[in-house]
Amino acid sequence: AQGRLSRFSRLDFKAMDERQLRQIFQRAVAAQYETAIRRMAPEILARESNAFPELQLAAHQSLARLEDDLEQAQMHLAAANELARRLQRPPSERDLEISARIAGRRGSRMPIGGGRL
Repeated sequence: AQGRLSRFSRLDFKAMDERQLRQIFQRAVAAQYETAIRRMAPEILARESNAFPELQLAAHQSLARLEDDLEQAQMHLAAANELARRLQRPPSERDLEISARIAGRRGSRMPIGGGRL
């Protein structure tokens, strides 16, 4: 399996159509291949005429989960939440998990009592 995952680094994501990109992105997410997810997600989000808003949603969710920078993670989570609202999707367990991870990263910077509700 590791040999197949190494092929992700040689793929030209910009040359792929949205169907191909979706298929490869879903494989990378399923395999939890962080390097490929980090490379493909910006390409997915850069496409103005994305025929698969669900793919953009997954890209934002993945980047929110992987992002080390708290502000960037919050930005991706907010964008994912907005897309989910437009797609009329309820918050998923994945969104709640991402929110919890972001809150956990704040650590000591959060005021006692958790701040605003």
